[in-house]
Amino acid sequence: MGSGSHHNFVSFILGGGGWRMRLALARALFVPHADLILLDECTNHLDLHGMDWLIQYLTKKDTQTERTVMVVSHDRIFLDAVCTDMVVMEHQRLSYHVGNYSEFQRQMQEKATRHAQILDASERQRSKALAFVQKQQNNKKSTDPNKQRQAKTIREKKMERIGNYREDGKKIKQFSLKTLDASSVRMAEKVQIERDSPVCKLQFPNPAWPPGVSEGSPLLLLDSVSFGYNAVGESLLVDLTLRIARGSKIALVGGNGSGKSTLIKLITGELEGQGKTAGTIWRHPSLRIGHMTQYSVEELEEYAHMTVVQYAGDKLSSGRASSNVIKEASGNVRQYLGAFGLGGTHAHRPILTLSGGERMRLCFATILADEPHLLFLDESTNHVDLETLDSMSTALSAYAGAVLMISHNQGFLSGFCKELWVLENGRIDVLHNDTESFDELFSHYRHHILSASNRQHERRMKTKMAKQATKQDSGTKIYSTML
Repeated sequence: MGSGSHHNFVSFILGGGGWRMRLALARALFVPHADLILLDECTNHLDLHGMDWLIQYLTKKDTQTERTVMVVSHDRIFLDAVCTDMVVMEHQRLSYHVGNYSEFQRQMQEKATRHAQILDASERQRSKALAFVQKQQNNKKSTDPNKQRQAKTIREKKMERIGNYREDGKKIKQFSLKTLDASSVRMAEKVQIERDSPVCKLQFPNPAWPPGVSEGSPLLLLDSVSFGYNAVGESLLVDLTLRIARGSKIALVGGNGSGKSTLIKLITGELEGQGKTAGTIWRHPSLRIGHMTQYSVEELEEYAHMTVVQYAGDKLSSGRASSNVIKEASGNVRQYLGAFGLGGTHAHRPILTLSGGERMRLCFATILADEPHLLFLDESTNHVDLETLDSMSTALSAYAGAVLMISHNQGFLSGFCKELWVLENGRIDVLHNDTESFDELFSHYRHHILSASNRQHERRMKTKMAKQATKQDSGTKIYSTML
């Protein structure tokens, strides 16, 4: 923590959109004399350049020694790079763990194994003790008073101690004036296994395919497509020739402002009549497209007063949703919402009270109700916890439709993606996982981005040093002239 006579400030930000996130980070990180920085989902919308910069800034020595940083995030790579401690909120309690996220996972796996062994051993000890006590109780005519006393002691004192353990693995010492040392004051514990909150297992409805559209059949073709928002000037997208087929699972990556969202809007027809377009975009005549934008969650604020079931009923009251999806759910909107973890009591909660992840699932429910053949997801991992991310990845892997997703969350994407589209300088490099896994493809891309960032940093440093050298040289010459 910082010290001195200045006032202490707390800087706090919430997630926003691409460039808005960078502005919010700047406002939070550069508060003068801030002792504590609180970052809530600060990686939302950041590209790898932004993520790398944030990691470098938060792990600088001066930041670590002068400021305390508390981060809420669900990006495993970011948590591993930044965090020195983990605070876990579970069952309305906080638990504290030293190390980054991977170390926390390792500790939890070891703890689960240790607790399972303790429970098994305790059960065996308890069964053996109960059998002994039961035998002595049934044998009232026993002439061995020692066994009777032993049975009484087990029943009155020792039975409740079975299962006690110490986290450090050492033998438990009971409190005693003779043994009251540092070791004795460590309290014995019992394994407490609390039922976890059920993980939301998402189940996405699959579309019905038109005749002739088999696995691998093209749904969308782009032939030499270019686009620019201005009628004159350089194009944002240049000479793109792309193919999306039935079963395609694609991750679209690139820097903020490179044109990722623009490409999706161009495909969906949202930019028709705007800017300058060249080339041909072919869509299958029967193609249905579902599009979740990076602002879909924020747009739910307009309906904050409605309950989940009211909102869903309103959105699903017409079109394919009412005739197919809801029909399959026996005409029950709540039953359909249950596939997205929004059934039961959730259905009657106002949207205002939903978490970001729950709102994201509501967006999925309304978009997938139309049974799209092609699903465009723009930064749809924001606000979603790690367990739901895993469930979402599994659901997208099983989804029979094609998926094109904008995201930089490698752990999430590797669960279902087969192609990596890298948008850079207006062009797209298409990488398939034919010879390498998707993880390997993404790691190569990450290395390329970070290497480029390092080269830019080195060039800036060389330029700065050259200017300083020139200035010093000029000062030396002036001093020599004066002499």
